[in-house]
Amino acid sequence: MRKAYMVPDDGEVHHYTDTTGLIGIIQGRKLWATNIQFLNDSLEYDYGLQRVTGALRNSLARLKTVDSLEESSAAELEKSLEIAIDLLGGKGNPKDSQFVCCLSNYGDDLGQWRGYAQEGYCITFDRDELTKSIAASQDDERSVRHGNVTYGPGYDWGMEQVTDAVLSRMYEIISESDVDLEKYGFFESDPIFGEIIRARNRPILASITCMTAVQSSIPFQKEEGFADEQEMRLCVSHPDEVKFRPSNIGPIPYAELDFNPASVKAITIGPGLNIELRQSTLNYLLAHEFGKDHTIEVKKTALSFRG
Repeated sequence: MRKAYMVPDDGEVHHYTDTTGLIGIIQGRKLWATNIQFLNDSLEYDYGLQRVTGALRNSLARLKTVDSLEESSAAELEKSLEIAIDLLGGKGNPKDSQFVCCLSNYGDDLGQWRGYAQEGYCITFDRDELTKSIAASQDDERSVRHGNVTYGPGYDWGMEQVTDAVLSRMYEIISESDVDLEKYGFFESDPIFGEIIRARNRPILASITCMTAVQSSIPFQKEEGFADEQEMRLCVSHPDEVKFRPSNIGPIPYAELDFNPASVKAITIGPGLNIELRQSTLNYLLAHEFGKDHTIEVKKTALSFRG
């Protein structure tokens, strides 16, 4: 049985890191979100984009089989969909604005230790407290989204229903001359789309409807081969500040996300040498930062792996 079918939902998420990362997170009270173009999966965003655009085009084909579909409106719908896909895929480069912080639903997991935290640590967070505090730290809380990653077609439920609903909504905007645009969230006072709304450019508004409805799901899709990670992501669009760190491929853009240290529930010391000594140094760090009466549980890995 694949681990993907046994995902715990205990209100916790886990971040695996080395000693340098641990010190930065604990002392800085910050997590790092990396621009989605520079994560370790070379198909980040592109895989989700392909899945979403394929589902949208399949929904269009299904909608075209409806006898009541008016021919000219159907042609406008197809054109609007292609405009939306162009916007999602490149025009304005939506990847530039997407920053991702990766966590796992699994604590004390051998694959995570091997991949991300050899001789390292696993920080366990209260999921709700963490996500609320990070959202509150941004100028616009709506810029922060979080959720579990879905992996490949085998783990993807409901996409057809979503894209069918999006296409139906687009068709209504295009085909109904007296459509109530406010019903779809378009107001003439909108600072960005107000001119388009006042001009009642319905095909373009349909494209915008499509793009906004599906774009947020794209960073939460990955290939099936990554399923064992069981990742929970924090995604930030247009973070308040972008910084750069060095890497072997050059400067990497990232954003610092402030979190409430009360969201830290436990820290597990990973497999490797000197576990007892690493426990002592971790206890000293936590007492120095939070006082001796802190409530963060310090644990040792339950795995017998020597590293």
